[in-house]
Amino acid sequence: IEWEEVRRHVVEAHHPDLVSAGGARHAGNLILLCKRHHDNYGRQLSRAAVTAALRDGSKERSIDFGEGAPIEGRQIEIGISGTGEPVKLFFADHHVDYWLKQAPDRSGTA
Repeated sequence: IEWEEVRRHVVEAHHPDLVSAGGARHAGNLILLCKRHHDNYGRQLSRAAVTAALRDGSKERSIDFGEGAPIEGRQIEIGISGTGEPVKLFFADHHVDYWLKQAPDRSGTA
């Protein structure tokens, strides 16, 4: 994935709140997935599922890309209905904070 034209075919952006159903087009409604996961599971990765996993089932994680300081964050795992196959997603700490601020609290209000 050194070349941009190859990356475009490997990484895709998924809108958990589907744009076709009125979801926002901005970055607060995007998750980056590999093409395989986007094609196979994208529609099953809803905002509600991601938010629940961030609140209740996330694990602290540090990822080192070899370019400076590691990125601190949280890893979640969402089971895909029908197959039970787990999809793991990583959110940097500042993304976790933003994501949860945008989510309604447990009573349904933002």
